[in-house]
Amino acid sequence: MNHFKLIAINLIAVLSTGCQLISPLFVDYNGVRGDVASWINNQQLLSMQQKRSLVQLSKAQQKLYQIEQIPEDQKLAIAKQNQIALHCAYL
Repeated sequence: MNHFKLIAINLIAVLSTGCQLISPLFVDYNGVRGDVASWINNQQLLSMQQKRSLVQLSKAQQKLYQIEQIPEDQKLAIAKQNQIALHCAYL
């Protein structure tokens, strides 16, 4: 049971530090499909931080489509990235 508590504490720590707190003046769409990047960029009512969060989520979600081809030792890291991105997008 202590093992699960340790995992939960580590995940919370990663989630709280994984969101981008500093707001640069642009959004880096590198690694996001062109149609997705265009859609995010065209959302005029979103702040730059919201756009960056959507980009982060899109990058993480894209990796999930290929999860079956990814080596087992990398799947946990991808799952963590996805959880961080979901958490940041929710905020």
